[in-house]
Amino acid sequence: ATSWVTNTCKSVQLSWQQIYDADPDLVVIACCGFDLKRNEKDALAARELLKPLRAFKQGRIYAADGNLYFARPGPALREGIAILSRCAYDGDKDVVNELEGLGWLPNVGEGWARVVYDQEAVDPSIADMEDLITDGDK
Repeated sequence: ATSWVTNTCKSVQLSWQQIYDADPDLVVIACCGFDLKRNEKDALAARELLKPLRAFKQGRIYAADGNLYFARPGPALREGIAILSRCAYDGDKDVVNELEGLGWLPNVGEGWARVVYDQEAVDPSIADMEDLITDGDK
């Protein structure tokens, strides 16, 4: 087992080195409290950090509405699982057709999207999560 896997219920912050060591073939950016648009912006801003990953090289970086589909317990978690499945099986036409036939998988561009890295400028003004925490939140 990987050293950062624990039996706790709390989030675990990973270092970039831990991510590089794992070299995932799929990355879904679905940060708690952020919608699809914000997570897409963060993924684009992290381009240089993501470049060494197999997922980046294979075009398998996705963003999703983390606030709606991943951060809250409730019925929307079903859609979150469908989004993860859709991203994981993106190249398998049969699985994609089954998932899309469910009737409740959010549409691409609405609840999730593949992050496309091209020559477009990345907005450097996106605040980090630490920048959004006020003294009252600490």
